[in-house]
Amino acid sequence: QPLSLTGEGRAACSGARRAHEAAVATAQRVQLEVAAETRRAWVGAVVAHQQRQIAERALAAAEEIEASARQRQAVGEASQLDLRLARLQVERVRTAWMLATVEEGRQFAELSGRVGVSVEGLVLPADPLSGVMVPVEGDGGPRSDGVAAAATASAAAAAVMRERAGTLPAVGLGVFVGEEGDELRAGPSLSVTLPVWRGNTDGRADAQAALVEADAERDATERRVAAERATSGRATRVL
Repeated sequence: QPLSLTGEGRAACSGARRAHEAAVATAQRVQLEVAAETRRAWVGAVVAHQQRQIAERALAAAEEIEASARQRQAVGEASQLDLRLARLQVERVRTAWMLATVEEGRQFAELSGRVGVSVEGLVLPADPLSGVMVPVEGDGGPRSDGVAAAATASAAAAAVMRERAGTLPAVGLGVFVGEEGDELRAGPSLSVTLPVWRGNTDGRADAQAALVEADAERDATERRVAAERATSGRATRVL
């Protein structure tokens, strides 16, 4: 059984626990982000669908106005200019309808890819905000990306401690059993890896650089979380 007299084993265990916490928090954050992107795609599809329907009704109205202008022009109640203006309006509205149709298809394709439902199978409500829930992680509590960044920084600090402790090798403590003829021998054993001392300069330098990077990422994440919470708070009050 190897025994670390310098605390390398404890530092390794601490780093592993913190790395696990960071992985769990990162997974939670990714799930929330995927849910938020899916909701955004859902709202975009509903809005695009409604805009296409509005453009379609506007096109039908413009075509009716053009038909009326043609009839009035045939009986002398409208000029040729009135008819041309009505036709121009029809083309403008038709262009808007075509653009809305293209955008609806793009939004439907994005939503279909996210939810795994065919475009023909998508059923959308009339209200784009109907049933939409904003994913949250609690009111004022720690956010998962902040937890992940803090845990990653703690794991990097534990890695620095481990590399510093690695200047001395682990001591092996155990027992031995030997048989020589009819005689059986047993006793304790002690082993030390050579060389007894090593500088481990490269390992300590790499771990220290990783710690500096993790600390910077943690600070940046904390500032981003604070800014996003302040912005979302103002937007929520406005809504």
